Amino acid sequence: MDKVAILLCTFNGERYINYLIDSIREQSFTDWILYIHDDGSTDKTIQICSHYNEVDKRVIIINDANKHRGAKDSFLWLLEQVEADYYLFCDQDDIWLPFKIEQSLEYIKQIENHNPNKPICIHTDLTIVDKHHNMISTSLWKSSKIKPKFLENKNYIQVFNCVTGCTMIFNSIAKRCAFPVNGKAPMHDFWVAYSCLANGGVVSHINKPTVLYCQHEDNKIGANIIDRSYASNKIIHFSRTIKENVSQFQIMHKISGISFYKYLLCKVSYEFVRFI
Repeated sequence: MDKVAILLCTFNGERYINYLIDSIREQSFTDWILYIHDDGSTDKTIQICSHYNEVDKRVIIINDANKHRGAKDSFLWLLEQVEADYYLFCDQDDIWLPFKIEQSLEYIKQIENHNPNKPICIHTDLTIVDKHHNMISTSLWKSSKIKPKFLENKNYIQVFNCVTGCTMIFNSIAKRCAFPVNGKAPMHDFWVAYSCLANGGVVSHINKPTVLYCQHEDNKIGANIIDRSYASNKIIHFSRTIKENVSQFQIMHKISGISFYKYLLCKVSYEFVRFI
């Protein structure tokens, strides 16, 4: 039987964590282990997680002397501690739809059958909801004009990361490719997906939501809904847009050695594709 590890990093999530863990425990696929790393919560998050640990043997808390790693380093630290066949990242404030694990596991195995011994990473769309779980959008990809199929290669993922961590499943080969971690990596989800592609692997997607992606005042990274004001805002804040892209290029150049010409070509190409 395949070992499926769910990796959850928490920080002051007492308002959301019950909804998330309940949704995991209600999954159609039940043979999983949930590993939790708390990053120094000062509310009741750890007490809530400890309760689930007591009532469900599949919930395991991994202690860490370092209590303030931040999101990226917390997830990568937890990933390094756990051995499994398949891994899923998990955010404390979301809700998993009932067939998330089952469908993700089925699809990654299909891709593995056609790509044996390769790192594989699968991701999905998300449904956006507010803090009361009222619908904002049925599709993050449509609302944000994200074109995952176009972006799932080594060059284009460097200009726009389409892989949302809380939707990912990846195999143990992809995990091995992710270490050692480049210190310039901006986020854990990008780094796993990029490392997968950089090592000859496959990043693919399921064209349906598997997560209710909750938007609230505590979000560190939220959904950017692209509307009619998007282009005008880019023009109004042109200097900021240039600075952001220069910064992103500098990071990716240090990680992959991508040239400015190739980065610019990929960036312009994607911005054109996403609006046609």
